[in-house]
Amino acid sequence: AVSLWKNELVDPETAATRAQHIFERKHAEVYREYQDRLRKAGAMDFDDLLLNVVRLFREHPDVLDHYRQRFEHILVDEYQDTNRVQNELVLLLAADHRNIAVVGDQDQSIYAFRGADMRNIVEFEEAFPDVTVVLLEQNYRSSQTILDAANAVIGNNLSRKPKELWTDRGDGNPIVRYHGDDEVDEAQWVTREIAKLH
Repeated sequence: AVSLWKNELVDPETAATRAQHIFERKHAEVYREYQDRLRKAGAMDFDDLLLNVVRLFREHPDVLDHYRQRFEHILVDEYQDTNRVQNELVLLLAADHRNIAVVGDQDQSIYAFRGADMRNIVEFEEAFPDVTVVLLEQNYRSSQTILDAANAVIGNNLSRKPKELWTDRGDGNPIVRYHGDDEVDEAQWVTREIAKLH
């Protein structure tokens, strides 16, 4: 909970104010105590390393300007897996020179459980309205059957830019569905299939 708050740029006081039930209030108390102990120890956790840079840049424009000049070109890969504090860092650094390239796919965001926020890639064009978007729709690894299934699934995602994955590798084999009773059953089925294919 503390890490997710830090990823969202939420300080202990704000966390306490927003707490709606006893568990959130207790988490906010722990957050405040945790930060106090870090401060007394002269220490930071990983999330603080990013959060405090954002604070430094916001409170000291001269420091931000120094790093904007130092990093005149910015490239971020897997942008869909950035969290809000990472996004804020990118936006602050690129705001003036606008020499930024990001690579990502909103349909592949898988790290929400650790704070990744798919809105970052969705809202990128709002932050940089003069951006050029290049869709990479051709797939070089999968068959068209697999891509058709993927297109059918991701087509249901909300707030997404349309894209249609395709390949010149042909249709390939039909998709096989197997429902394992548990992880052991599933692993045994996968092993048998690999042995048959080998």
